[in-house]
Amino acid sequence: MRNQTVCLVAWLTACAADGSAPPCRAPSGDYRVTARERSGTCGPIPDEVDSTDTGELPGCMQTAYPPDPGETGCTLTYSRSCRARDGSLLVLGVSIERQEDDETWSGAADVEAQDASGRTLCHSLYTVTFTKR
Repeated sequence: MRNQTVCLVAWLTACAADGSAPPCRAPSGDYRVTARERSGTCGPIPDEVDSTDTGELPGCMQTAYPPDPGETGCTLTYSRSCRARDGSLLVLGVSIERQEDDETWSGAADVEAQDASGRTLCHSLYTVTFTKR
């Protein structure tokens, strides 16, 4: 079975043969990503399909932290910043947790858009869900 990661990235998790929780590791493959704005000024984000297999996006820098098994399951956290040709910047922070079905990750995303001078254009918090395709 496979699982995904957050907004624009996903990863793989295999089920343990004895029925216990799968190991906590980054999922891979394709995931349908849905984001619902909880607060802020950026507005809706359309659903999209993300793949962990596409590598780095042009103009983006990503920091991914090792999966954390924690006390309640498997949590993935990463941040990404992407600079456009006009100098504007999109900053994304994501923290998601693997769900019991081993096909879904859900959590929160913090999104901020800035113009070329660094002025904040919008900032929003989203509830995000990644579902294995």
